[in-house]
Amino acid sequence: MTSAAGLASSEVPRRSLRRPAFERAAWIVLAVAVAVALVVGWHRPSGSPRAQEIATLERDIKCPSCDDLSVAVSTAPTAIAVRHTIVRRIDEGQTPTEVEQYLISRYGTAILLDPPTSGPTLLVWVLPGLAGVVAAGALGGFLWRRSRAAAVAVEADDEALVRAALAAMAGAAGNGRTHGSPETGRPVEPGP
Repeated sequence: MTSAAGLASSEVPRRSLRRPAFERAAWIVLAVAVAVALVVGWHRPSGSPRAQEIATLERDIKCPSCDDLSVAVSTAPTAIAVRHTIVRRIDEGQTPTEVEQYLISRYGTAILLDPPTSGPTLLVWVLPGLAGVVAAGALGGFLWRRSRAAAVAVEADDEALVRAALAAMAGAAGNGRTHGSPETGRPVEPGP
C-alpha cells in the first residue's frame, strides 16, 4: 500500500509539469493557425475590378420591393431586375456612381440602403440627435429648478394657530378628555 501511495505521489508532480508544457504548445499552435488564417484572408485575391464594382453596388442598393434587404441577398423579381440593370450598365462602361445615379433617378433615394448625408436627408441624421439634446436640456432644467425651489414662507399667524391646536390636542390627551368625531362633532369615547 505504501509503494502504491508513494508511486502515486511521485507521478503527480511529473504530470503537473508535463501538462502546462502541452497546454503552452497547444496555445502556440492555435495562435500560429489564427495568424496564418488572418494573413491568407487579408491577402486573398479579390477578383476583377468589374466584379468588385458590381458586388459593391449590389450590396449598397436596396431591393425596391423588400424591407431593408440589398439586391445582393434578395430573391424578389424586382431585386433580380435591378441586379441585371447593374451588370448591364457596368458592362456598357458606366461608372458605379453613374449606375447609382440612374437607379436613384428611377426609384428615388429610397433605393439606397444608406441614405446620403447631405441635402434634405441630412435632417434624418441630425434631428434625432438634436431632439435628444433638447430633451436632456429640458429634463436638466426641470430637475435644477425643482432642487432650487424656495421653501414656502409661513406667516406668524398661521404658525400660532398650529401651535395652539397642537397644545390643545396635547392638553386634551393628557386630561383624558374625548375628542369629537370630525364627521359628527360628537365626542368619541376612547377604546379599551
